[in-house]
Amino acid sequence: MPYFSPLPSLTLFYSLHVTDTAPPILRIHCWCCNSHDWDFSIAPLAATYRVISFDLRGHGHSSAPPDLT
Repeated sequence: MPYFSPLPSLTLFYSLHVTDTAPPILRIHCWCCNSHDWDFSIAPLAATYRVISFDLRGHGHSSAPPDLT
């Protein structure tokens, strides 16, 4: 699983579906959801766009703030 860790206490999970020269689309989920809510639409979009989905902090595979653990 790919993770981005800009701080020692913060780890964000993301998925990247690449079409080399395509413009990017960033998929951000709603409250009480995670990046997998977009799975149904990734394949059609990935044919034309670079699709990036991630889990907000405290959701899915991303780390939660210390006061929420």
